[in-house]
Amino acid sequence: MRKLLCGVLIALGLAACGKQEQQAPAVSEPASEAQVQSSYCPPPLGMTAETLLENIDAGLKSTGASARVINKEIVQNECGHDVMMVTDFGGVIIKIDDNQNVLSLAAGYEMTGNTVKDVAHALPAIQVMTSPYGRAKLGELAIGQDLLKALPEVLNAAARQQGEATQDIIRDGYKYSITVENRNVAFVVRKAE
Repeated sequence: MRKLLCGVLIALGLAACGKQEQQAPAVSEPASEAQVQSSYCPPPLGMTAETLLENIDAGLKSTGASARVINKEIVQNECGHDVMMVTDFGGVIIKIDDNQNVLSLAAGYEMTGNTVKDVAHALPAIQVMTSPYGRAKLGELAIGQDLLKALPEVLNAAARQQGEATQDIIRDGYKYSITVENRNVAFVVRKAE
């Protein structure tokens, strides 16, 4: 499971780095170290960690998936904190600021090679990714349907491209990234800019 969390963290980091490369500095003056660090923090998604966790729990339970957290770790970072949870299906990482506003959400799992188990891990991960929209089941939401459609496309692309592929979906002001790296599958959502 530690490898899974590392895979999700890598995907989250890659998504943040990709976003960082697109932003040009607006000021020609040199920035202080604190300003540079804070510029890497994504804007809030528009919800608190408490609301998101309630939505995740209710959404998973509504689909019959386990909402059990096996292990939880909170790590401080330049933006606030990363809440990392190992679950029955894989892992979840919630990046929050110091005011408990959600900056980004990631969920992922490690593929086993067993299609039934892989689907059993993918569906709860996708359900977690729909939680910024509330507690509805993943199939009831357009973004849930988009993610269900995109996942096989990314898995097929990864199979053709030495085990790595990424696809982005922008919907309702959110940017969703699906990343496959070897056996790790990660979903990341952050505010689209």
